[in-house]
Amino acid sequence: MNTFTCCDIRDNQAGSKDTLTAGHTKDEGKVDLLYLVEETTEDALYETAGTIAEICENNGAVGSVIAEDSKQQRNLLDIRSAIYEVYKPVFVDSLDTAVPVANIGDLLKEFDAIAEKYGTTTPRFGHVADGNFHNFILMVDGKVPEWADDMRRDIYKAAIKYGGTITAEHGTGKTRKPYMNLQYTPHVLGIMKSIKKAFDPNNILNPGVIIDLDD
Repeated sequence: MNTFTCCDIRDNQAGSKDTLTAGHTKDEGKVDLLYLVEETTEDALYETAGTIAEICENNGAVGSVIAEDSKQQRNLLDIRSAIYEVYKPVFVDSLDTAVPVANIGDLLKEFDAIAEKYGTTTPRFGHVADGNFHNFILMVDGKVPEWADDMRRDIYKAAIKYGGTITAEHGTGKTRKPYMNLQYTPHVLGIMKSIKKAFDPNNILNPGVIIDLDD
């Protein structure tokens, strides 16, 4: 039995920088998909990898690469790991929305419509098997655009619209706390606050994270 431990996606906006190609196809197709597969035997591993490549090519893939040695594998994983650092100097925020897998296509279309609304792009990558996407809100001429927070809110509302959440693997913390009311009603937030008060009446555990007890 095969195990998909990872299925990641990177769109052609996020992959447009030379540092993120490592000699592979650039600016062709719409997205790159990275599958990480584990098997119990080498024969089974090659069979599964070949099946995935065949499915992709039969469905219009520009090309496919099966990483057969550790160098090739490291090469592809390095591209995956580099995306955040490459864009870090030029983004305002890296979001963490997630939706049910069946709604991924609708969410991506909504991302494009939102970016067009603000006259920008929103490069994204993520973990498609989980419906989880990290898309960037970019600076303009090295500055935070005045519409950045409006765009952020629109993206959050889109995720909620398609049955998702404003934050997934990275959690809420303090950064996403101001947007909790987009996803949860005052009643639900009140229940969260009551639970917090019951277990942490002195507010010593992560004060100011997710909810405030003094508002």
